[in-house]
Amino acid sequence: MKKVRKGLLSLVFTLALLSPGAGEEAGEGDYLPLQEDQGLTITGTRTEKRLEDTAQLTEIITKEEIAASGAVSVHDVLSQYGILFASNGMGDYVSLQGLGEGRILYLVNGRRLAGRIAQRLNGETLPLGNIERIEIVRGPQSALYGSEGIGGVINIITKEPQEAFSLKVSLKNSFQFAYDDPDTPASPQPFDGFNPLRAQSALVNTNFKLGPLLNTLTLTGMRGSFYYNEDASRSILPLQYQGSAGLETAFSPRPGLTLGLGGSFMGMQSEERTSALGDITRYRHSRADAHIQADLSLTDTAQFRISLYDNFYQRDKDGYTAQDALWQSGENHENEHILSLEAQGVWSAFTHWTLLGGLEAAYNSMDKYNFDNAGSSHVWLDREAVFLQAERSGARYTLIGGVRLERNAQFGLFAAPKIAGMYYVLPGLRMVGGFGLGYRAPSFSDLYQTTDSSRYVIYPNAAMKPEYALSGNAGLEFASPAFFAQVNYFYSELFDEIHYFYRDEQTGEPVSVNNGQVEKNNEGKPIRFRDNLARSRRFGFDAEGRLRFAAYFFVSAGERFVFAYNLSDDEVLHDTPANTLTFKAGFTSEKLSENPLYTYLGARFITPLEDGSEQDRPQLILDYFFNLRLASHWTIHASITNITGAVLYYYRSEGNKWTGHGEKVGQTVQLGVSFEW
Repeated sequence: MKKVRKGLLSLVFTLALLSPGAGEEAGEGDYLPLQEDQGLTITGTRTEKRLEDTAQLTEIITKEEIAASGAVSVHDVLSQYGILFASNGMGDYVSLQGLGEGRILYLVNGRRLAGRIAQRLNGETLPLGNIERIEIVRGPQSALYGSEGIGGVINIITKEPQEAFSLKVSLKNSFQFAYDDPDTPASPQPFDGFNPLRAQSALVNTNFKLGPLLNTLTLTGMRGSFYYNEDASRSILPLQYQGSAGLETAFSPRPGLTLGLGGSFMGMQSEERTSALGDITRYRHSRADAHIQADLSLTDTAQFRISLYDNFYQRDKDGYTAQDALWQSGENHENEHILSLEAQGVWSAFTHWTLLGGLEAAYNSMDKYNFDNAGSSHVWLDREAVFLQAERSGARYTLIGGVRLERNAQFGLFAAPKIAGMYYVLPGLRMVGGFGLGYRAPSFSDLYQTTDSSRYVIYPNAAMKPEYALSGNAGLEFASPAFFAQVNYFYSELFDEIHYFYRDEQTGEPVSVNNGQVEKNNEGKPIRFRDNLARSRRFGFDAEGRLRFAAYFFVSAGERFVFAYNLSDDEVLHDTPANTLTFKAGFTSEKLSENPLYTYLGARFITPLEDGSEQDRPQLILDYFFNLRLASHWTIHASITNITGAVLYYYRSEGNKWTGHGEKVGQTVQLGVSFEW
């Protein structure tokens, strides 16, 4: 594996040095590389900038890439990119620079999202009907966004309402081949359990004008059928239904003033067959939001924004016991509600300087009622914050300094500073780096939630302290019209990390569950405890290279590597996948034809853990995507994911325990057609 990493980095920088323009002399305006296809970014600084101008390490997933992927939710998109991603029934696990589990902040147009269950947000509850791009910012962002921005931010940017009428209709269908677990004697033929109608999705998106009002209406729907393991004793993918509707409206009552308001609602139900006896678990999700925003430009150098939004998420769990023919409904219920008022101003009257300042006030409430009537929990908190940021820009450099002062009902007063910068060494070649303090308040689940399952009980801990991290990034980036390469090294020291562990019955010390002396409850179930871990460390690197050649072909490669270490107990932490390699090769005829073809083959090589255990299983996943535009309005999409049939989330019979990372599925074929006017 070390040889693979060294080979990739050598390839990236060799190509960078050989690319045209790397060693040419440049004038004052030549230090900004041509990346216009990547557009603008706003997340890293809360001000709109070109991607190549920002000092924050940012990855943009464009609407074209989303369309080509055939994805129907944010979950689908993130699972196909180079970030460390895993998923289970509690939601998606996304790790940036070794930090996950509630340490990555999700936003929609800069607004916080409710709905973290066990520190995970379910990306399948976030449809893609009106998304312009997804921005992923690495490194601590608490100086701008506060708690949970400790490891990075994922910001979903939606399309703004347009004056011209437009209409898009999209239909997709997924095929599922039989699942084959190499660890079991059963080995079905591909068509033994073939499901030609595994999942269907539909999308309608339209822009229209009513008087002075510009409007965007988005409707989505999706259904999915059961997908079983070999002997149909357990569902691997659930029966699922989802529908959503959203409306965005904007108008300008006077020059320089734009008002926007909107709202959306999503409902989803998923059912999973949990045993050979026919027991079923049903989850019902609902998500709703409403927002209003005013943007005021007093002059070319002074802009103000004020926004008020309300975001709500609810999850209910029902259970069916086949032996008793008994449904238990509505007794396991949890919800989260966020109401926030935010205001910010940007002033750029001084040459080379941009000043940003803002205020936030928010109310956050959470409720949970246990399925077995063991008890209920309710918590609410308020937070107020002020943030300031100064940016100095020149022809070859940008420097950013900022600080956020927040009073949070969970931990009192906290200050988070940051500094970041970039410098163009040569035309297109720049250094990027930064350092900052990130923090996360203990979540509702950390403090209060008691979990009772067939394997263990988790005790709550209402006295936990907030965790914080000192993190730094340093990297190089080269960009030209034909080539892009980036390597980013990161280092984080995490203090008072919220940690889960088992305790020895006699000594009370943290131990492995396999030592046989783990403390248990009255039913003999092992007990997991929550507490603050004094100190841990994460370091590694992200590397990526992209090359276009012969005008129509492209290749890309990337690697994400992280090492986590518990400094308090002197042991390696295996809570995140350790290494991910990605590769993509494709063809696009966009500059050649009015009906362009876009196609590529992608590969992902994942090493979930590096501890020599049964779980340390490198996996190779191959994906193929095909998009062809017909006439001027029609596009055909086809894809097959996981061609190799890799099992990323597998079931180990010993102890009846789910292990591994990723999804337990085989090959999936998708066909779709879209119409745009």
